[in-house]
Amino acid sequence: MRKEFVGFLICIAVVPTAASAQGGVEIGPIVGVYAPGGNYDHIAPYWRVGTPERPGENRGIALGVEARAWVNGRFGLQFQTVTSSVNHPTVNTPGGPFASSTRVSSVTAQAVYNFSPGSSRNRLWVAAGGGAIRHSGSAYAPYGSPTNPVGSLGVGSTLTLAKNLKTSVGVSSLLYHWNLSDTNGTYQRGFEHDVLAHGGITWDLF
Repeated sequence: MRKEFVGFLICIAVVPTAASAQGGVEIGPIVGVYAPGGNYDHIAPYWRVGTPERPGENRGIALGVEARAWVNGRFGLQFQTVTSSVNHPTVNTPGGPFASSTRVSSVTAQAVYNFSPGSSRNRLWVAAGGGAIRHSGSAYAPYGSPTNPVGSLGVGSTLTLAKNLKTSVGVSSLLYHWNLSDTNGTYQRGFEHDVLAHGGITWDLF
């Protein structure tokens, strides 16, 4: 995931050069709720695996950064990096009490299309793209903190508060195939559709 984050920073640094002539660039922090969806088609007992038995157990508060570069008033690119963490309750296992934690991090790049009228200072858009998601923390460390490619869909909007200041809201969905395994076999697998609902503040850089 470190490589993906470096790529995110490079995109923020490079894209403004191409966008400044006809559009604009906005960047800011976001906070929201990360809500994993889906179910595992195959799952081994918790005491054997040590990870959550259902995707929804990784639900948590998400913090991150987003940036958008508008090539013109209608089309653009959006980049997001988000992390959420959760501590799981202690459970009794054959080996004794066991507690674990999870950190889920994602990086995405999306093409965006603005539906708002050309004269509007506010924007309403749809987005589609891809990226990567990583599950780490004590729950997933024994399995190498797996990283999966994702497809990403979303909608969002910004409302102008001041000349260069906007508030943003959005919902994104991450679609990917989950497969938790090691040399001893497969413990969990299934198609996942995680949802991120978020809001934040953005500043116009150009």
